[in-house]
Amino acid sequence: MIRNHLNRTIKLLLLLVAFLAPQPLLFADTLSELRLSIGSKLFPSMLAADLNIKKKQDGDGVLQLFVVYKDFPHIAEIITDKLAVISDIKGMPLRVTPISLKALVDSDIDPVAGIFLAEELHADLAKVIAFARKRKVMVFSPHEGDVEQGAHGGILVRDHILPYINSNALQVSGIQLKAFFLKVAEQYE
Repeated sequence: MIRNHLNRTIKLLLLLVAFLAPQPLLFADTLSELRLSIGSKLFPSMLAADLNIKKKQDGDGVLQLFVVYKDFPHIAEIITDKLAVISDIKGMPLRVTPISLKALVDSDIDPVAGIFLAEELHADLAKVIAFARKRKVMVFSPHEGDVEQGAHGGILVRDHILPYINSNALQVSGIQLKAFFLKVAEQYE
């Protein structure tokens, strides 16, 4: 009887552990997905606040946006689809393209209006920032810590969500934003 009760208790504990163990991973994925979703909604507003956005059109009057990935192209595809719903920024049509980090860094593509980071690049973030700085292109990352590492913009999650910009990175890249956007954004200096 005691052995039977012990077996049921062990099975119940194992079931409970199996049920609870994946939840932190699910929460982390959900948080990442939430940051990506919010970022994909904020990115076009930040691009629209760029005072020189009209100069970033290609010969056909299109704004080229890149969604950069390193290891997970499917995430870039999802973000590309979310951004493609937006037909234009300030009357200029968009072309949203997923692109690998390697293809971006090895390219001489110009003009580019903006870059959205679909995944955390860690040490490789510096390569994207160098590419963007050379072309005066805005880099937007919804990932925590990337604005502090040199991305031009992202999101800040506190008791509410704010646009988050790196004032120094914007200045070094020669990107100027509208005063209204600067007022509503939290600034990292």
